[in-house]
Amino acid sequence: EASPTFPETRYMAYDAILNGAAAVLWYGTYAMPKEGELWRDILATARELRALEPALTAPAIKDAVRSRAEETWGSHDGAGPTLMLRRTGQDYVLIALNATQHGLAFRIEGLPGILEERRLHRLGSKESHVVADGAFSDGIKAFDVHVYATSRTFEAGEN
Repeated sequence: EASPTFPETRYMAYDAILNGAAAVLWYGTYAMPKEGELWRDILATARELRALEPALTAPAIKDAVRSRAEETWGSHDGAGPTLMLRRTGQDYVLIALNATQHGLAFRIEGLPGILEERRLHRLGSKESHVVADGAFSDGIKAFDVHVYATSRTFEAGEN
């Protein structure tokens, strides 16, 4: 009986949120060994979501933000990652979820003008992207999630 890995646990939580879930619950945690790897992965995912809570509970931005995958040797429909863009105060959070079995190079377009020339940090990494002409490009692994924000204050701490 294999447990999901941390990337799988994290992906499933974000997939639920981007598909309309108002909450994420892990069934069976009452019986889960609290010193186990799955428990640590669930806690790490929960900390990440908690740090993003102000953005996740903010109203959705209805602008025409969209993603487009670049051509690859693999077979896919050209759609880029699924996106969720939220604003909280002066900050923005953009979640990109790749629900395909292919790694993708992609371009996000249609970002609000207020983000022009602003830096979007990819949380959990040292990467950042500067928005130019309402867009930026990046790459993402199969079944992965990237969270971009105008501030690193949305990064989960280790506590």
